[in-house]
Amino acid sequence: MVVLDTLVKVFTFTSTPTQLHVFDTSSNPRGLCSLSPSSTNSLLALPGPRPGHLHLVDLATTDAAPLAIAAHDSTLACITLNTQGTRLATASNKGTLVRVWDTASGGLIAELRRGTQPAAINCINFSPDSSLICVASDHGTIHVFAVTDGTRNRQLQPGLAAATFLPKYFSSEWSFARMEVPGGSRCLCAFGQDNSVIAVCADGSYYRFVMDSKGGATKEVYEQFLQFGSKS
Repeated sequence: MVVLDTLVKVFTFTSTPTQLHVFDTSSNPRGLCSLSPSSTNSLLALPGPRPGHLHLVDLATTDAAPLAIAAHDSTLACITLNTQGTRLATASNKGTLVRVWDTASGGLIAELRRGTQPAAINCINFSPDSSLICVASDHGTIHVFAVTDGTRNRQLQPGLAAATFLPKYFSSEWSFARMEVPGGSRCLCAFGQDNSVIAVCADGSYYRFVMDSKGGATKEVYEQFLQFGSKS
């Protein structure tokens, strides 16, 4: 794929690439798009014609109208399809909420709260079985949420007055595990083996966190692969 400011072009992955499709998008300076690697469910998610909206295109039947999802009220910051092409996670430039959608119906599966303060979400990834997602932001944190079993996620316990005036806030699902990345460097996160989360950061650092059954997380591995500004 080639992602331009208002276009996404799809090519064959061959020695002599051939352009197959061209899709219009709203202004997309972040280069957002996500392609499912599933051989039986080749979906492409890309920004729609309006900010906060997206289109899901089935590349096997591109003549059909795309599935439109009004995901957020503000501009999209991150969109990620799972490996199976059955789930889609989205976040806006506010960075407080992550929403998970069913790709067949466009229905909302889960609304997950990263925090209360705006943040730039750098990365969202599903676990191999799509039961969890990890979310990395510029606040120097990685949050892990359960998608299929919402009882694992935390909920705040407000007083009566707070629950009355802010019902949506206090009914939100919060992450059940949280990891700190020192320095707040921009990171990509993904799930590893043995209940672990991997983070690779723009400052050249690498982290491996291991989660326990109570929602805690321990930094097991740290490496610094690049040294910026050092003299050779």
